[in-house]
Amino acid sequence: MLSHQEVTSKPLRELQVWMLENLQNDLSVERLAERIGMSARNFTRVCLRETRMNPGQLVDRMRVEAAQQSIDSSAMGLKEVAAATGFKSADTMSRTFSRVLGITASEYTSRFKRSPERS
Repeated sequence: MLSHQEVTSKPLRELQVWMLENLQNDLSVERLAERIGMSARNFTRVCLRETRMNPGQLVDRMRVEAAQQSIDSSAMGLKEVAAATGFKSADTMSRTFSRVLGITASEYTSRFKRSPERS
């Protein structure tokens, strides 16, 4: 998980924390670069060097991981999870899951969501 990935740049670590708290906001390269006080081009280079992902891949990965946690630990449906984690729609979330994990959000849900324990 990204939270376990070692990032040596303190500003980038702080930005990642901010991103996790603001997944529903605009996380474009320009916005993130402005937030960290860099040009978009320099931010992209730093992001690639520190995370081995470009900013778009980093945002996708963070949103997918947050969505996985929501799916695993809540009763929310895929539309609600998508909205809570910054995806424009459940379809967009599903396509991003496919790109990042190799399975759709629906497939992830059916494979990994824990069913409530019965009394």
